Amino acid sequence: MSVFRKLFAPACAVAALAIPSTVFAGEDPAPAPELAVSASDAEGEGGEQVEASEPVTLTQEVAAGEGTLSEPSRILHGGRLSLGAARTIAGLTGINVRYYINDHFHVGLNLGVATFSYRYPDLAGDPVACGTNPAASACTKKTRTVAYIGSSLEAVYWILGRPGGNLPFQADFGIGGRLGFQHQVNSTDIPNDLDDPLQFTAEIPLMIQLNIGDNFAIVPEFGAVFRWNPGTRIPDLAANPPQLGDSNPGFENPNSRLPAGEGTGPGFGFEITDKLGLFGGASLIYAF
Repeated sequence: MSVFRKLFAPACAVAALAIPSTVFAGEDPAPAPELAVSASDAEGEGGEQVEASEPVTLTQEVAAGEGTLSEPSRILHGGRLSLGAARTIAGLTGINVRYYINDHFHVGLNLGVATFSYRYPDLAGDPVACGTNPAASACTKKTRTVAYIGSSLEAVYWILGRPGGNLPFQADFGIGGRLGFQHQVNSTDIPNDLDDPLQFTAEIPLMIQLNIGDNFAIVPEFGAVFRWNPGTRIPDLAANPPQLGDSNPGFENPNSRLPAGEGTGPGFGFEITDKLGLFGGASLIYAF
């Protein structure tokens, strides 16, 4: 009997340790966690079967992130005004002002001005005093002013516009027209001669506007230019006094493929992007 007790007591102790404490408390033991989704969880309200959603991939997350990025505002927006510097394909360099009437059309003005003045002794009007000592106060002095002015009006229709993906970049393509002139005032003083350089131009620019951000743009341009230098080369020897013709040199393109000097003087001609490099002109603008 004593041997039985010695064997039975340890066995009971081991069994007591193996029984969960919830049994003694009157509670059901917690079920083991399940890896699979139970049938009741897969059913929605009313007993309808709910399909499991597909896993979200990295590609879908990147696409969703791209959709949240906002595109930059277009400079070509109705009511905006821009200011910058420009060189047209006709050779006019100056400031540029553009007003965007709507999202596809703008009107603009290009203006360039230069002037220079100096004093010199009037040898023709006061030959004695000026011939003796031009620096003396008795010598009559004259002031000579040489000036340049160039201007053109433009109108451009923007046909296409594409954003640069997630970059703050917008590219637009436009075609338009431009009428202008360039004139040097008082460059020479030959009587009865249209000698001061004067030229009227008509341009057909093709523009590519590269909008960087919401306000800044680089606009290279190329196209055709028509040039007219007023005057005549034909002399009028029957006139009194005889007229030898006008010497209006206009504004010859220094990079022209025509022979040197052939583009000067009165006449008419045209060129297609006859300048240095791929583009005949360009402008840098800031839009407000």
